[in-house]
Amino acid sequence: MADRRLYKRRFAECVAVCAAAALSLAAAYSFFALRHLSDVCEMELKVSGITRQEAEECMANVADMMDVVLWSESEAEIWKGEEKSIRSRVIAKVGDSRLLFPNAALLSDQDDEGCIISRKGALSLFGSDRAAGLKFRWGETEYTVRDVVDFPAEVIVVNLSDSEDGETMALTHLTSGIKGGRLAEKEKMFQNLAGIEGKKWDYFMMNRILGCFVILDFILLVSVFRRKVSEQPGESRGKTLLEMFFTIIIVTGCVCLAMGIATAEGWPARWSDFSQWKERMEAFCSQTEFLWLSERPSVTALKLKQFGAAYLENIMIELIILKLYRNGPNM
Repeated sequence: MADRRLYKRRFAECVAVCAAAALSLAAAYSFFALRHLSDVCEMELKVSGITRQEAEECMANVADMMDVVLWSESEAEIWKGEEKSIRSRVIAKVGDSRLLFPNAALLSDQDDEGCIISRKGALSLFGSDRAAGLKFRWGETEYTVRDVVDFPAEVIVVNLSDSEDGETMALTHLTSGIKGGRLAEKEKMFQNLAGIEGKKWDYFMMNRILGCFVILDFILLVSVFRRKVSEQPGESRGKTLLEMFFTIIIVTGCVCLAMGIATAEGWPARWSDFSQWKERMEAFCSQTEFLWLSERPSVTALKLKQFGAAYLENIMIELIILKLYRNGPNM
């Protein structure tokens, strides 16, 4: 009976360690898969009413530094003939559509009757994801589907059209792919050349925090396999290991906070300059509030969900390893 309980315990330990290792690999994969977002500058613009011509001039000024797409999102009724319609998010854009959907075909700015539709939108409207070449109507314009892209919501991407009555549609968001590094420098140059200001979605900061989580998982997994096989008589192994666990949590939390305070421009020039740290702490708090409270368009919301999934994976890892520590298995 004792041997049977021992085998069950060993089996449970192996399953837990394998699960923790698998989740660590998943978290590391998420980190490296999301790293490209650090090269993306995405902003919610403070200005409104940018015309198509003004947007094209803005992109021409920074063409050698970055690819840019200016866009806005609204909800609208999409019609297939006269008999069927769906509610869909419509992204009206000027610029490189591949910055919004990297795996989709390029929707040229000159293609005023073409569009890109999400797979879910195609299924809802046409009953099939093989929708390339099919037509639908939004407002007074009939659009032809050029490509179908994977996205967990009804989304359609079209080019911003010039209004006949002279009114301009407000382009509320900007997404850019920075070419050749030096992100902060080129972002400032871009804003100076284009004359555009806005609040940035700081994926760079989020990626560094995710990196800290991955490092923490590695430390905890290593500590599991480096445990002592034997201990001194009367020593409370579970208590000791829990203290070690929470010590690592606190230390890593401080590292995450420090890395979060450091903005994309890098670490403070002088560590003794406390006013500089105060400014960065205020910027960190402002960015956190912006991420939490702002109304997020569908493309941005999906990116934040990807980060959220990676954070959740890491929390699961830490819970599994905490369970291992509490049970106190001999490894």
